[in-house]
Amino acid sequence: IHGFHGNQFLNISRQRTSNLDSLFNITIENNTFYRFGGNGTSVRNFIEFTNHMGGVAMNVNINNNLFYKNWEYRSDRFKNFRLHLFNAKDSVHATKIKVDVLNNFFYEDSVMFAAGFDRNLPLTNTSSYTYTGYKAFTKDSLNVTTRLFVDEAKADTTMDLEMYTQSPLMTAGLGGKPIGDPRWYTNTTTPPLWTALTTVKPSSLIVWSNNGLIYLHNAQKPVTIFNVLGQRVGIFTAEQATQGINVKGKGIYLLRTDNETVRVMVR
Repeated sequence: IHGFHGNQFLNISRQRTSNLDSLFNITIENNTFYRFGGNGTSVRNFIEFTNHMGGVAMNVNINNNLFYKNWEYRSDRFKNFRLHLFNAKDSVHATKIKVDVLNNFFYEDSVMFAAGFDRNLPLTNTSSYTYTGYKAFTKDSLNVTTRLFVDEAKADTTMDLEMYTQSPLMTAGLGGKPIGDPRWYTNTTTPPLWTALTTVKPSSLIVWSNNGLIYLHNAQKPVTIFNVLGQRVGIFTAEQATQGINVKGKGIYLLRTDNETVRVMVR
């Protein structure tokens, strides 16, 4: 899944059923979610039930997935990050609901959660049951010191997500399986050290691009622009940033000002 920035990711609107033995099986495993969500005008859900489901049994398995960066970083926008399920009808119904969220890798650490929650893919809209199993990996917890993607600049703008077979993620999934889509693990060379720019965090800066120009809303101080390889494009005045900066090339750029960093796509 590359560059998803739509509404709810998986929405189920069905309410109840006449079949007393009904069972929902939702399995989302070994996917690479690259630049996923982050631009919702209200809170968005990864899985959403819009109605309660009576006594219907349900198995949810979200395992061995790689979540890598958000599509957009703005303090006034929201991610597709919640497991917005439903409360059990009663204690018996609660025993019929199983939710496993295991061995998923999240970068940045907050790629799938927001303020007010304590984990990625938080379980919401229910107080009658919790995860059957939950285990999350991050860059630090898995001690990842080398790059995951062979060419991240290319991965940002294309579907070329080639990864290294020597990456720790290759065997960190359940049962020693890869995390993410195993088809991308094709490069057998030794991966270089992870020396990317400081992790981009949600920012109060409002940045956009139009007709090849980058604009920074109400810029007050000089702006430094880098490409995704960490190479400095230039230092620009606040006036230039407000009127539009021509970086003379399409792609992902990082703007740094006032100790904040924000990313923008120039098309």
